[in-house]
Amino acid sequence: MKRWLGIALCLVMALWFVSGMVMLYVGYPRLTPQEQLQALPALSVTANASAR
Repeated sequence: MKRWLGIALCLVMALWFVSGMVMLYVGYPRLTPQEQLQALPALSVTANASAR
């Protein structure tokens, strides 16, 4: 029982290590400034003026 538990834990730790190495060397996708602006909600001028 302990042998199989050790093997399973070893595989989990190896997968964790490999995924960490991949995260070190593979860049994250980046948005262009235009894509960032498109994702923002539209500003409401009347809502901001009434809050004062």
